[in-house]
Amino acid sequence: MENINEIETLKNVLDLELFIKDKSKTLSRLKNQRFRKEPDEPVRGTISIDYPEIKSEIKFNWPLALLPSLLFLPWFFIYYFVIYKKDKEADIEAIKNSDAYKSQCQAIDKRVAERQAALDLEYKNNVNEYNNVIIPQYNHDLEAWTKKREEEITVVSNELSDAEKKLCDCYNSTKILPVQYRNISAIEYIYDMISTSNYDIKQAIDLYDRNEQRKIDEQRLEEQRLLNEQQQRANQLAATQASLLEEQNDIAEKARRDANKAAVVGAVQRHNINKKL
Repeated sequence: MENINEIETLKNVLDLELFIKDKSKTLSRLKNQRFRKEPDEPVRGTISIDYPEIKSEIKFNWPLALLPSLLFLPWFFIYYFVIYKKDKEADIEAIKNSDAYKSQCQAIDKRVAERQAALDLEYKNNVNEYNNVIIPQYNHDLEAWTKKREEEITVVSNELSDAEKKLCDCYNSTKILPVQYRNISAIEYIYDMISTSNYDIKQAIDLYDRNEQRKIDEQRLEEQRLLNEQQQRANQLAATQASLLEEQNDIAEKARRDANKAAVVGAVQRHNINKKL
């Protein structure tokens, strides 16, 4: 095959490889697409009822609780549980059953009922709109989107299948490249070499192999350099730790010597004192 034919064939192969790569990404993206999620259903709002706090007028009588306790200790507990607490509960119950308090509660119930009725009407309208407008529109949009997506997938799949067939036929008919060089990176390198120089495909493949081997060698050298640096840092750390340990041992040894000297001096002093005594 003449050089010009090799260049044209490689250009065709490279274009097909790039086209297949692009269409494969597009097909994957289309298949992974998801339509927006279905709208959430309306939520019925509710009004909480807060009645006025009942405050008893019964006050705790500290003198009545404490003074008799000086003579009769259980009196404090009797006063609290039997007298004060029961009086307070009775007062709260009386307030709760009073016409004034009931009137306040009834007014609150009326306002809450009015507001709840308004919320219920709004909820009913929202449900009606959701069932008769929002969901039908969502289903219509989903159907249209699904149809368009399936059509796009069909078109891209056909384009991809056609390109793969053309590429396969080109490889089989021309034998332009061995199988191990039928990838975009290798084809781009070989095509650039033969299209910008007098190299033929065999020479370009040889240069490509050398270039790939150089990359591998450089990667190995870089990995070895990193390992050497790690080992050097480890050695430095070990040397530092050994130096610190030696320093600690020297300090401990000095402390033992000082302690021994102090013990000897103390013994001599005690001996001299005893001798004088």
